[in-house]
Amino acid sequence: MTDNNQNGARAAKISAAFPFPVGDYPLLLDALFNCSFHGFLIVTGDDRITFMNDSMLKLFGMDRVCPPATISELGRRATPDAATATAAQELWRRYLKATELPERIIQIVRGDGEKRWARFRIFRASPDYCIMCGEDITEQTLTENRFRALLDQSQDGIVLIDKDTGAFVEFNESAHRKLGYSRAEFARLTIPDIDVGESRADFVAHLRRIADQGADTFEARQKTKSGEIRNIHVVAQVISLAGKSYIQGVWRDITNLAVTEKHLRESEEKFRTLAEESPNMIFINQGGRIVYANRLCVELMGYSREELYAPDFDFMILVAPEFHAITRRNFKRHRAGRDVGTYEYEVVSKSGRRIAVFITTKLIHYAGANAILGIITDITELKQANASLEEAAAGLTSQAAALERKNAALQEVLAQIEDGKRRFGRRVRANAEKMILPVLTRLKRRANALAAKDLFLLETNLQNLTSEFAERIGNSSEVLSPRETEICGMIKSGMSSKEIAVQLSISSKTVDTLRNRIRKKLGLANQNVNLATFLQTLA
Repeated sequence: MTDNNQNGARAAKISAAFPFPVGDYPLLLDALFNCSFHGFLIVTGDDRITFMNDSMLKLFGMDRVCPPATISELGRRATPDAATATAAQELWRRYLKATELPERIIQIVRGDGEKRWARFRIFRASPDYCIMCGEDITEQTLTENRFRALLDQSQDGIVLIDKDTGAFVEFNESAHRKLGYSRAEFARLTIPDIDVGESRADFVAHLRRIADQGADTFEARQKTKSGEIRNIHVVAQVISLAGKSYIQGVWRDITNLAVTEKHLRESEEKFRTLAEESPNMIFINQGGRIVYANRLCVELMGYSREELYAPDFDFMILVAPEFHAITRRNFKRHRAGRDVGTYEYEVVSKSGRRIAVFITTKLIHYAGANAILGIITDITELKQANASLEEAAAGLTSQAAALERKNAALQEVLAQIEDGKRRFGRRVRANAEKMILPVLTRLKRRANALAAKDLFLLETNLQNLTSEFAERIGNSSEVLSPRETEICGMIKSGMSSKEIAVQLSISSKTVDTLRNRIRKKLGLANQNVNLATFLQTLA
């Protein structure tokens, strides 16, 4: 009887809580609401909460001991501050007055202070009351937020496309931002609106192929909002979400990469052109293998490119055996990232010919990996030229030594000749003084004045016979005539022009003319130099 009374009281309370007839099954209706994983509450037009199931209480972190009596109280208890609570109440009033009641997602604060995300739907049952359905979507929201954060951090554009219409169902920040569109603008576009090169019909056919094949990878061109054309690489695949198929597209902007690759190709073409025309052997060694050899390498070494590039070709057979150690040592230094200076060694051609070379190597990045660029200069002719120069230098040294010896001998002969001249001069002067000058002295005593002058001149000339006077006046720029030489001797002996004229039976004017000619030939013209004094310095 007691249980029946309690059930009856419970049924009466439930019937009063629901502002609509519940018929004969109020307890069943209560059980249905309280067993639901979704929260339910009933609110009247005057803001009173007449029913709130266990799931809704749990969602807000409340219990049946002290449930909220009104929506306003619920808002105050489920918001972090008064301002937020007031705003929530105003939103609730506008919401209830709206013609349509859309689904809303809001963040609530539970009784224990924990923040949760909830999705609410409101059903206007009549002008007098509404039924609110609430669902805790915190985990789902956090997962979606994490997923969104990951998507938006990606530098690649990621889109979800309706495979039937080509419309964007979802997309990340990079997808619209890199094309210059806002999120709202981009949401209104389809692939044909941004794609360059495919007509709408081509696009539909392409979508169909992707749907049939399940995936596709291709390159395309996209037009930004400003009209700039960008090159992209696209990876597309079909995925299924909630039982519906979509096309997920991931695209990467490769415009700069395409420009870089173009420049790289141009640089490689220039390198190959220069390398092929180079007067040096040029090669690239990557990981111990020759991956490039220019024309001169092929010609001088005698191996074809196919032989040189073969995976099993040992480049050490190109190096003379005595240089293997230094080659391996330098190769090891390069592989450790260190530079190696230019050095000399010898290479061996296929025919066995040895070639002396200088090699210069440099670490480079080639085809995506480290490599060694080598430039080899044939120095065979240089070494031959150096050998010839050394031989010629040795010959010149020998000749210089021989010439030095001959010069010493010549100096000795000249010294002997000079000594002989001095002895000869002394003998001549001695003989003249002992045998001729005494005779002249006697003749001067018996001769008249004119003859005495001649005898004086004869004596003077005999005294100058072994002197350098005649030789010195003969070294002038212009050769003196015999008459001019004779007059020089008279002037040197102190005779005046008049005395010379009388002695030679010529006029004084002629003597003056000859004197002027002598001065000119001796380089004394227009100089304030006494001719007699100058001639005496030549004795």
